[in-house]
Amino acid sequence: MSFSTMQKSVPTSLDDPTAALTNRTSERPWAGLPTGEEADVLLGRSLNDTYVIEAALGEGGMGRIYRARHTRIPQKLFAIKVLRPELARNPGVQARFQREAETAACISHPNVVGVYDVGRTLDGWSYLVCEFLEGADLAAYIEQKGRLDTATAVHIALQVCDALTAAHERNVVHRDLKPHNVFLLADGTGEVPERPTIKVLDFGLSRFLDTSDAQLTRTGVIMGTPAYMAPEQARAERGDHRVDIYGLGTVLYATLTGQAPFKEDNLHATVLAVMTGDPERPRTLNPDIPEALELVIQRAMAKDAKDRYATMAELRAALEPFDASQPARGKPQKLAKATNPHRGSWAMIQTDDFELGTSRSRLLFYMLAGVALCSILLASAVSGIELFTGPISFTRTELGLLLLAGFGTLLTPVILLVARLRQTVWGNSVRVLELLESVRRPVLAAIVAYGLATLGLRFADEVLSRFGVNPTFAPAPGLAWPGWSLVLPPVAALAAAVSLLRKRWDGPDTRRWVRHLLGAPLLALTALACSTLLMMGANWRATATHPIAPEPSVEGAATTQTPPDPGSAESDATPAGDPAREPAQPPASEPPTSRASDEALAAAIAKGIDGLLPLSEKHPQDPRVLEPLVMAFAARATSLADAMHTAKRLFAVAPERVTDNDLRFLVRRAATTPGDASKIAYELMTQHMGSAGPDLLYELLGTAKARERAEQLLATPEVRELATPALRVAYDLRTAKSCAARVPLLERASQLGDERAISILSPLSTGSKTGCGRWKRSPCQPTCAKEASEYLKTIQQISARVSKPSK
Repeated sequence: MSFSTMQKSVPTSLDDPTAALTNRTSERPWAGLPTGEEADVLLGRSLNDTYVIEAALGEGGMGRIYRARHTRIPQKLFAIKVLRPELARNPGVQARFQREAETAACISHPNVVGVYDVGRTLDGWSYLVCEFLEGADLAAYIEQKGRLDTATAVHIALQVCDALTAAHERNVVHRDLKPHNVFLLADGTGEVPERPTIKVLDFGLSRFLDTSDAQLTRTGVIMGTPAYMAPEQARAERGDHRVDIYGLGTVLYATLTGQAPFKEDNLHATVLAVMTGDPERPRTLNPDIPEALELVIQRAMAKDAKDRYATMAELRAALEPFDASQPARGKPQKLAKATNPHRGSWAMIQTDDFELGTSRSRLLFYMLAGVALCSILLASAVSGIELFTGPISFTRTELGLLLLAGFGTLLTPVILLVARLRQTVWGNSVRVLELLESVRRPVLAAIVAYGLATLGLRFADEVLSRFGVNPTFAPAPGLAWPGWSLVLPPVAALAAAVSLLRKRWDGPDTRRWVRHLLGAPLLALTALACSTLLMMGANWRATATHPIAPEPSVEGAATTQTPPDPGSAESDATPAGDPAREPAQPPASEPPTSRASDEALAAAIAKGIDGLLPLSEKHPQDPRVLEPLVMAFAARATSLADAMHTAKRLFAVAPERVTDNDLRFLVRRAATTPGDASKIAYELMTQHMGSAGPDLLYELLGTAKARERAEQLLATPEVRELATPALRVAYDLRTAKSCAARVPLLERASQLGDERAISILSPLSTGSKTGCGRWKRSPCQPTCAKEASEYLKTIQQISARVSKPSK
């Protein structure tokens, strides 16, 4: 297929409605040939007595292209561009025409169209003598064949790389690379082969990089073909050789997808899209494109020239693994270094299809991990905030409303962020990898720093304290201090910030001494800063509450007397509050040294914990010291567990204090507080408070937080043995499965029951004056109407017995 035959094709889908922006169009021959060759005055004319014009091949906005024959070598054919006379009188157009001849002539390469001569006839015709080619331009070939396969597209792109490498070595930038300017040569049969040889055409917009000609390269003039020009060209800026790298990316895009990167309705919309938008993802249009090759295209077409390949040679190296004509090299291995990575851009070129295929899922994973980490740190910080505000508790309704409010507040920015990511990042593999690296590093750094700091604290708490080292970080092994929830998040945030800082500054534009500083010195400073934060936290912990000394063994402290079997007559006959059922009393007299002086006690109480704790270590069996220490610990929201430890010591040396209302209130409060304080409180009620412990458990049946645990403990034989007969009968009445099942218990209740039994029987045996019937105005029957009379009789007997004064 000849040059002239192909040049009479119709415009393709790769064409732009406005071919160029500098008052010139590509020399497209379909722009309108004369109806008869006799209308052309140049036909048959000899130019410079060397070239005889034989036929018109095509016409464009700047002139016509003719086939000419050498006068002295008849077998030699040429293609001659002739400027229109009116344009030849324009100095700027004439200068560009001359520049095309100069730039193309200085490049000697088999993939660049040859330019042999330039001249001007006496009557004002300017002409350019070029190599005569047979075949088709890439745009027409794609229109005829459709999008090309990967092997053919890469084969063509590699040759364009070679041609432009030769041009760049001569400091020449093409600036108008597009499918129309890539010509596919025909073979001996006149057809374009499957693996064609190419020629790069039309250096009319090219320039020398070292030129200072303001007329040819002045800023503010947009030059190029809109759909294929680089963003800096669309902004009318001076571009360098990376303009051609972008251009080759657009050629690859068009070759593999069958359409131009940007297809807008008019010139201005196209230029705006080039400057601000992104082309549709290539694999969306052609899923057969390898993901690694898509990445090469997207990096070549990066908006910022610094994010593109640095040279044509680097782009060629990225394309070579996809060249089917080369010997098999195996699957490209993970990463290939970029020769000149730019600060803020990804420094590695991903070539592994599996890694690329999972890049989006990995990005989503690390983003969710970052959100989860932030949520966990914020949630755990609540316990640290309680150090300053006191206990923070919410009902289920309040917590639900709080979560709903937080979700609603974050919903809008999250939706906007997701939309932004989908619009600007998700369709571009280069940006996905950049964002993946920007997210992965700080998230991993934060998790590692947080984990190492936590392990270090656990080591100090769990290991060192077992070797006799006084525990600084917690009052006892395994007992955490809530303040760490405010100290550890800054450690994680610092590690994440340093990771981002290293990525941002680690580039070729960074000074050498700064890059050295980003290595071991910065990591050492980060470790030192994290250690400093932890030491500050340790100091805060030490000054907040001193560690509790181990509980002393109390000599002579009586143990709880084992009661008789609950079902025996002796058990039921024992009256409530019998001293035989209470813990034994301490010895009548104590050594003088076991009691603190009144002056020392008053001074210690004035100082609070800092005064009482050392005094309790000096006088471990003095209840007058231990009880104020319990209250001092309980006054701090985070020291409730310490208060329970001290209460255990107090009850061991002063069992009579288990009936004190203030101490009972503290034990109840601790039981309803999640954490170690609750565990110790339940231990006190079941092992160290005698019959007062089960009484407190029974009271906890009325609280939502502790009801389930209290029911479990009251049902155990050990706790039931400690309970008073009055409590046992009240518990049996409460847990009876039916009204009739309570009748056999009424005799015991009348003899042993107290107000607790009355509180159970009374609601079951009395109705209400209103609340029933159609209008809710009729009296309601008792719940246990059949047994109501027996219940009321028992209530009267209990009331008479309880109100009877004791002798």
